Amino acid sequence: MKLAITSTLCPNWTADTFAARSAELGFTGIEIPIGSSLLFSQSNLSSTLARAKVEITCLSVSSMFVQNARQDVATAMAYREAIDLAQSLNCSLVKVPDTQVKAGQSRAVVGGRLADWLLPLGDYAAQRGVTLVIENALSFRRARDIWAVIEHANHPSIGACWNILSAASAGEVPGISVPMLNSRIRYVRLADARIDAGSSTPCPIGQGSVNISRLIQKLKGVGYDAFITFSAGGSASTGDADPALAIGADLAALKAILAPPVLEKPAVEKPAKPVAAVKK
Repeated sequence: MKLAITSTLCPNWTADTFAARSAELGFTGIEIPIGSSLLFSQSNLSSTLARAKVEITCLSVSSMFVQNARQDVATAMAYREAIDLAQSLNCSLVKVPDTQVKAGQSRAVVGGRLADWLLPLGDYAAQRGVTLVIENALSFRRARDIWAVIEHANHPSIGACWNILSAASAGEVPGISVPMLNSRIRYVRLADARIDAGSSTPCPIGQGSVNISRLIQKLKGVGYDAFITFSAGGSASTGDADPALAIGADLAALKAILAPPVLEKPAVEKPAKPVAAVKK
């Protein structure tokens, strides 16, 4: 698995800064939201990151399906533009938030509507070598809910962006979510927080309520080897003037979890020297 960060953690950094700090901090990918200043000079962004061997892991779009015909047509057009941009940047993923289930609505019905809305976008993305990944961010935070949407769509270019903190806030553990979604997980976003009575407070990796070690174990079990993107946590809560200080600490903690355990070699017992025969 490879490590990435979201550009929103360092909103004042340029492409040159991300490229220069990547080796130091240990990330090889960046998630960039549509509208970021990094995208103003696309040719410079691509060449600068390529020289540092940093990939654009995902373009994220905040607009979502709202079950309003006029708005949803406009939103679909925005996603087509994002898909075209992803193709031009050699980025294979565009992230889509799930949607809100309104009072009195059935989650299954709304999920079906979301899947139907995504299908033409899935075709558009497939023609351009891009995959749409649905993030469990709003009313579809549990694996079974996202699974139902993806199954309804039944499209090779529509998968899941699994947000472990969102799932943990909904009370779901990796031992349930990862095996259920399995190969449908195309992208992982990770953060830690102290979750208490429905609220969460960002904290450094390994100091919160999210079972990150179990997540990594389960992802390895289903053969996931793509990016894990660090989206928030210590870096969002420390208030450091240089966000790299907290990001570096969080990524180091992640690397320690990702690293295979070092097994101690058993001590080799030396064979006893043969006892010389006693001459009579």
